[in-house]
Amino acid sequence: MIRLLFALLLITIAIAQSTVLASIGWLGIAPNVVLVLVLVMSTRYGVREGIVWAFGAGLMLDLLALEPLGSNGLALLPVALVGALAQRPMLQSGLLLTMLMVLVATVAHFSVASVIDTLTGGGYSFGISIRLGLVTAFLNSLVVPPLYGLVVLLDRVGVQRVAQA
Repeated sequence: MIRLLFALLLITIAIAQSTVLASIGWLGIAPNVVLVLVLVMSTRYGVREGIVWAFGAGLMLDLLALEPLGSNGLALLPVALVGALAQRPMLQSGLLLTMLMVLVATVAHFSVASVIDTLTGGGYSFGISIRLGLVTAFLNSLVVPPLYGLVVLLDRVGVQRVAQA
């Protein structure tokens, strides 16, 4: 049940991110909410779950933005791997660690995306890409608390439904 609700949430967020957030961002910079959702899912449910969501969300973003198929999925893979680091017992501290992981994951995402853009003949220079990545990382960390709470709420609803069955 949680996967279905999360898939609907991810589709809605991806469409909003590709349309609304792209046009109202500050100087063309907006938080990457899909990245944050993939990271939160991989911190809660592990690397396999994160990779599945990264692949699906990446394909969805590629189709919505008319970018080379697979480029966003490849760029989201390090996000799932960074999220899996939070599965370690000594790193399980919840929201604050997830906010720090978002910073690292966003920089990793921008690094992979800039390499892909360079190889396909588009994109910004590496220096500009890093600056944009740092600003986006800050914006992404601000989006973590409400999204983390939403995923925890979806998890609790799913657990309560299983307990009732």
